[in-house]
Amino acid sequence: MSHPYTPGAALAAMRPTRAYRCQVCGATFTAQDLRAKYCSERCKQAAKYRRTKKIKATPATPPSSGE
Repeated sequence: MSHPYTPGAALAAMRPTRAYRCQVCGATFTAQDLRAKYCSERCKQAAKYRRTKKIKATPATPPSSGE
């Protein structure tokens, strides 16, 4: 059984691989996606945890009364 041709996969294979530096641990890694920020799922989750912790630590400002 053959698989149908998927042009997306062929285009992805043609993308150049670039070296990036992880924004969490600083490790160098390679990726084809220009949006890559993290070297692993672990670093991705650590960044998410830090973002949510930072948001929760910021006190909410009460809405101003328009008087």
